[in-house]
Amino acid sequence: MGRVKNQHYVPQSYLQRFCSAEGKIFVFDKVKFSDKPEKSVFPSAVRNIASENGFYDLPPDFSADAQAVEKTFGKVEGDAQGAINSLLEEVERDCGFDPRQEERRAILGTFIALQDIRTLAFRQTYTQIQDSLLAKITQMHEVARKHYESKGEKVEVQPVNLGIPVDRLPVVHAKTMFSPEYILQAVGALNSHIWLVGRNDTTQPLYTSDAPVFRHPHVQHPLLGGGAGLTSLGVEIFLPLTPRYVLILCERTYFLPRLRVKEGGIISLDANGVRFYNGMQIVGSRRQIYCSEDKFGLVREAANENPELFNPDRQRFQVMNGAD
Repeated sequence: MGRVKNQHYVPQSYLQRFCSAEGKIFVFDKVKFSDKPEKSVFPSAVRNIASENGFYDLPPDFSADAQAVEKTFGKVEGDAQGAINSLLEEVERDCGFDPRQEERRAILGTFIALQDIRTLAFRQTYTQIQDSLLAKITQMHEVARKHYESKGEKVEVQPVNLGIPVDRLPVVHAKTMFSPEYILQAVGALNSHIWLVGRNDTTQPLYTSDAPVFRHPHVQHPLLGGGAGLTSLGVEIFLPLTPRYVLILCERTYFLPRLRVKEGGIISLDANGVRFYNGMQIVGSRRQIYCSEDKFGLVREAANENPELFNPDRQRFQVMNGAD
């Protein structure tokens, strides 16, 4: 295997499933829409999207193989492609699938767990969290310093550095993704959920994006908010598989009494259902949304209603303290 320069954080094999009959995928670029709306939609080959040069390359002091992460993802993606093919074939043939196929669930669970955090959006958010924590700690130190100073006590505050040098970001990212604790907990959580497939029965294709795994909370924590962790009560996790099908994982204790379809079943999506899942791709995406056709009316609608979603550098979290 030669050196891979252009490295995809959303696999090409996955994106190919959203291509038109001509082999092109339609791209809606949020940044271009803000600057030049007439150029925001364009057809592309999948090799040119959801990628960065050297995105996963590791420095020599960390790994003798600079492309160890890229090679690992090659194996994960190959296994996932076969598992998704198997799942879709079964769904088309039987209008359902066997949720007890443990090997397939393990392969897809691993793929989803890694895809959830392998993106540029995740890396950017991780960096923002570190910067925000540093700002919050610095602020707290300054409050403490002024307090003691008002009492006539001089306090020397030691600087705190949580920043991550740009050249070390791939190392931190790799350690996060391939932490045994993360893999075991994430895949275990995903496999404990109820697995279903949503079938799009409309003429509007399902979207995917540059951050295709989305976690939607149906229950908010009364104090902490959120509720979109992989193991959170009432969380719904989904990954579009094709313009027609979306894989849906539902936290068991919350959804089991509410679901009218059995595990391994098919949920028929009407226009409102498709609108919901496409809307979540708009929310979760960093910069680009993908579709098999030039049908981005919902994206333009979202741009008018919530333009902040079209800022690729927007903050996706809130650092809270006891007073918040």
